[in-house]
Amino acid sequence: MNKIKEHLDNTLKDMKVDEKLRDEILKETVYAGIREGDRPKNDGEDNKESSTGSSKKGKRINRKLRSIGAAAAVIIFCLTTLTVLGGEIPAIQYWINQVSPGLAEFLYPVTGSCEKEGICVSVIAGVNDEHHADIYFTIRDTEGKMRTVSKADFMDSAGLDGGSVSNVEFISYDESTQTALYVLHESGGRDWINKKNTFRIGSMMFRKRTFEWFETGISLADDIPSGVETVPLYACNYTGGSVADEDLELLKADAMDISLGEDIDFVTISNLGIVDGKLHIQTKWDRSFDNHGEFWLLEKGRTPEVYEDSVPYANYYFNTEEDEKNTGGNRFAKHVEFVYDTEGLESLDNYSLWARVVEDGEIVKGNWEVDFVMRDMEKITISDTKLAKEIQITPIGVCLTDPVTISQESFQGAPQEYEAYVKMKDGSIIPLNTRMTYDEGEADESGRKKWEISFVAERVLEIEEIEEVWIDQEKIVVKQQE
Repeated sequence: MNKIKEHLDNTLKDMKVDEKLRDEILKETVYAGIREGDRPKNDGEDNKESSTGSSKKGKRINRKLRSIGAAAAVIIFCLTTLTVLGGEIPAIQYWINQVSPGLAEFLYPVTGSCEKEGICVSVIAGVNDEHHADIYFTIRDTEGKMRTVSKADFMDSAGLDGGSVSNVEFISYDESTQTALYVLHESGGRDWINKKNTFRIGSMMFRKRTFEWFETGISLADDIPSGVETVPLYACNYTGGSVADEDLELLKADAMDISLGEDIDFVTISNLGIVDGKLHIQTKWDRSFDNHGEFWLLEKGRTPEVYEDSVPYANYYFNTEEDEKNTGGNRFAKHVEFVYDTEGLESLDNYSLWARVVEDGEIVKGNWEVDFVMRDMEKITISDTKLAKEIQITPIGVCLTDPVTISQESFQGAPQEYEAYVKMKDGSIIPLNTRMTYDEGEADESGRKKWEISFVAERVLEIEEIEEVWIDQEKIVVKQQE
């Protein structure tokens, strides 16, 4: 059974699609250029000659169908999903025209929804293997408050049961229905295949205020005092940021209170100074979920374009006692000190300080949940290789379970920096990007933990055409399963 018919059977079994409409679309797309007598019988089912390959004519038809399989997948997805959702979500039609046809072949429709607090969350489609999942969903403002017109912040609360790493990407917005389309990228799957899973969103934030790049108006030559009080980093409640030198000195907190503008009341410059030849600019941030910003030091006459144009800097997050009192309930107060590498600059008179800051918006708590069954995907599993106890290859990615012979220094360091790619039989190279690394349990006698490293491909993999997988300069020859 070819993939087109299998996908059609699976997705149509619980849906009723107009037969004449389907036949007409298939005739104008999938079967275009194929004589009626040569078309597979039963609305897409291969005839025996084609499926067995017993005749040259059948083989030619199979090759023709294979070459248009991607386009057919998009059409079938339209038939099985747009029939149900097209009238409600016009933006889906635009999305179908943009989606990778190769990926569309593996998408399965989902029709679950959940409405709370005037926001309807609908899961509409998914694609997954045992380790990665891309789940497409929409949010719609049913109260007409225009909350979904700008990108929502899901406040690290969107994800799937059994996943470890989540990231949400905005795709499009339909103004007429106030519906926004997103995709959840989830990795670290556990017990996903052919089981009911729950897609969850705990909170959403709308209407963030972004103050795009502006000159702060601070005169770096006149406003910086000649002498400043400092505090050792170890004496501060350092909470993160750049890698810190134990001898680093930070400015005493809150020696100044410099406004960044009439409408910007959630962050101030709380101190300025030169320490060991480097410019320090300390900022104080009000209690929030994620108020944040950037401060670039640029030569006068330049405007912010790329980071490389600015003077290099590090940033150090720390909390004062006041910050600690104002932190709780998933809200945080903080100080961030920016330290610029100005030792080699002749004069700060030639530089301006620019800022871009973002303030939290309206937060809506709803605990939206949608249950659906996740599918399986074809795969190749290779056991006991030089690289790992097991390597699994699917059309959307590669996963290494318990890597064993990657150099300890490299492996313990930064797996995300590995050079990874798939070499196809035709010689083409498809890059792999690190999606996540995951460790579990205690280290064994050799000091090594059980690890899992997963990669996603830059485009859909035809796994039957894969010749080799390369990870960190190690080659694994892929023997195709009979």
